[in-house]
Amino acid sequence: MKIKALPDLGYLRECFEYDRRAGRLWWKKRPLAHFVDRSSYHKWNARYAGKEAFTANSHGYRVGAVDGGMYPAHRIIWKLEHGDDPAGQLDHKSRNKAFNGVKNLRPTTHSLNCFNQGKHSKLPGGRKGVRWRPDKGRWYAHIGVGNKQLFLGSFTSFRAARAARQAAELLHFGEYAA
Repeated sequence: MKIKALPDLGYLRECFEYDRRAGRLWWKKRPLAHFVDRSSYHKWNARYAGKEAFTANSHGYRVGAVDGGMYPAHRIIWKLEHGDDPAGQLDHKSRNKAFNGVKNLRPTTHSLNCFNQGKHSKLPGGRKGVRWRPDKGRWYAHIGVGNKQLFLGSFTSFRAARAARQAAELLHFGEYAA
């Protein structure tokens, strides 16, 4: 999936005020040069200036339009704070997709971004990579690294299988395992 380039940094700085504590964007009063005529300029600023920019989509990310293009707020915030488009994807460390504090964002690959997901409600104990094998009467632990599935062992208790999985997560995924 190709990620769309963000508008120019100077342009974004004319559009947005970033609240670092709340991780939110607010519309600034935009200059006349952003609009095709005075009427559009006055209408837009009367309606949006000083208000929070962007709303949460169905996946929980804050997104919105800038001059006809749809952008996620976290990418705009990254560019405002770092001066350039993020390389690749951005991960929300806390897994809270609506909180766009710059310290909560980190550049990542697609596979690491997928790894930093919450617990799975349909899995025993919510732990991915740990499965009960009723035919064997044991818990099995595994982890996917790249294209490979690594078998971590079979265990008599869920707790032991989970511990093996957690140790493998730390070894292979570091800070993303948290």
